[in-house]
Amino acid sequence: MIRGMKLAISVMLFIQVTSNICVFSQAFSVSFPFEVDSLRGFVCIQLSINECEPRWFILDTGADGAYLTYEAAKHFGVSIDKRKQETVSMPWHGEIKGYVVDQAPPLVLSTQLRRMGNFAYKIRGPIMIFPSDFRVDPVLIRGRFIQPAGAVGLNIFGEQVIRICYDTQTLTIANDLSRESWIEVTGKPCHKEFFCARITVGDYTFDAFIDSGLNAELSLSRDWGERLKQYLWRPFMEFDTRTLYDAFLLPPVKIGEITLPLLRVETHTPDLPPILGSFGMLHFNWQFDCSERRVYVQLRRNPPRLYCKAHLLRIILIECSGNECTIVSVPRSEAERAGIAGECALLAINDISLREIQEHFGTQRVVDFYQSLVLSPIIGQVRLRVRCNDDLKEVVFGNMLSLREQTIVSYFISKNKIISGIETYDNDFVLRFPPESPAKFSIEGKPVQLGGKDEVILHLIRIVGLDSDRPTIEEFFLHLHKHLLQGKPVQLVCKDDKGREVLVEIPAVEPQKAEDTPSPVPPKETRDE
Repeated sequence: MIRGMKLAISVMLFIQVTSNICVFSQAFSVSFPFEVDSLRGFVCIQLSINECEPRWFILDTGADGAYLTYEAAKHFGVSIDKRKQETVSMPWHGEIKGYVVDQAPPLVLSTQLRRMGNFAYKIRGPIMIFPSDFRVDPVLIRGRFIQPAGAVGLNIFGEQVIRICYDTQTLTIANDLSRESWIEVTGKPCHKEFFCARITVGDYTFDAFIDSGLNAELSLSRDWGERLKQYLWRPFMEFDTRTLYDAFLLPPVKIGEITLPLLRVETHTPDLPPILGSFGMLHFNWQFDCSERRVYVQLRRNPPRLYCKAHLLRIILIECSGNECTIVSVPRSEAERAGIAGECALLAINDISLREIQEHFGTQRVVDFYQSLVLSPIIGQVRLRVRCNDDLKEVVFGNMLSLREQTIVSYFISKNKIISGIETYDNDFVLRFPPESPAKFSIEGKPVQLGGKDEVILHLIRIVGLDSDRPTIEEFFLHLHKHLLQGKPVQLVCKDDKGREVLVEIPAVEPQKAEDTPSPVPPKETRDE
């Protein structure tokens, strides 16, 4: 999200047929292709300046105006007057001083129309150029790194209707579009002049700033995070300004009157309202009426398949030093079983070589790229090419255990005080049972009392009903998810510190039903009437 400049923008429409150019001023509608960044869900469009080769720009509904990187300005031949500086406020990066080009050449969207040939949509207006030391992270388009040339907001198109159709990956610009099958979700103004949507979480209603330039599903402001904290259980990832949670405890979330399925919810510290980000937008096609300031959504014909792979961040550790990166796995994990044992050299991630990742992100930010890849709900598989000793191998991680499954099981066993701790070592899988655990223990077929007032520490040997003589962390959680959460008992064969074989039976615990957890009525002053 970028804001700062106030633009006076004029839009020129041209249809070029052979050598003739004519102004097209009546009712019109024209579509341009776009791509979706696999890492952060950004909408990327190609724009050109000064008839140069087009470059990719991020279409950012949270941006005000048009922005160019310093390198892109040089590529497009845009002259920079360093005396004309203006400060841009970027909540995630602080304030940045850029250069304003008042008489900039137009930005051009080009496409091919079947009957009319080349079509050029030109936007005139000032452009802000980022300073040379400002770094924009690359986008990942069709498996290739692309360095964005900048970002553009919806207001560069004037008072038109802008349709972002994820089903066809087309951006449509028109002065009028049909609203049949479209549902209005316009919220009250909540952040400057940007579009906001009405969001409902259980009994709570608020307006969320629609920001396609933030890689999030739903991000809550500090105060809304506090109001909804009972639904936010154990963050799985924390950054300087953002904290990520699984959304499994949230009551039904709706945008307007439509259910919004969420994998994750997060909270942010910058002074901003709740935000519906790029990943949250993927569930619908969008229509923004820039003249009437209304926003509409349409259910997608092909709902996106989203993935929840963040469990990988808990079982794989990457460290970099100099130009080399090493990778290690947590003992008794699927990564260890796949052959990442000890310390291995990382060579590539998803067919992108380590050198290429370092060229685009910098040597010290390979881990950042890996985290973005794992956290992206768009990417289904993570493939690591590694060298362990002299053995080259590629290890593929699908969605064997999703973060959602692991989090639900962890919440369930914590809430019912079944297990208080799990630890894995090279040749050991340790389970800790609190004194109040409902688990029952038996030795040689006879019930026994273990631990007394202290926790019981046992070493897992195998899981009854699972064909594995050395169960992994993933198999353990999946088995508990499959049985305990379905009201079925679980049996584990363990050893105690005396070497005795102990059969542990975790009885069926009635899974908590959604209606057993009533949504609290929010205080009157926080409810949107």
